[in-house]
Amino acid sequence: IFQLTVIAVLLFHGPKIFGIDDGISDIEDVHAPPSTHFTMIFNSFVFMTLFNEINARKIHNQHNIAEG
Repeated sequence: IFQLTVIAVLLFHGPKIFGIDDGISDIEDVHAPPSTHFTMIFNSFVFMTLFNEINARKIHNQHNIAEG
């Protein structure tokens, strides 16, 4: 649920939050897709997935994720 929420916020409010081009600022002049915007969304998804894999290694109340 956390990943879905973060991705949705970045998708719909990311251009306003970070001050980047959303690609649809002027309906009459639609240009190429906003690669910076989608790159930020993709990188956020990859990092959240990576950290989730690391944190999901331990089960049964084992809190030290770095321990063998």
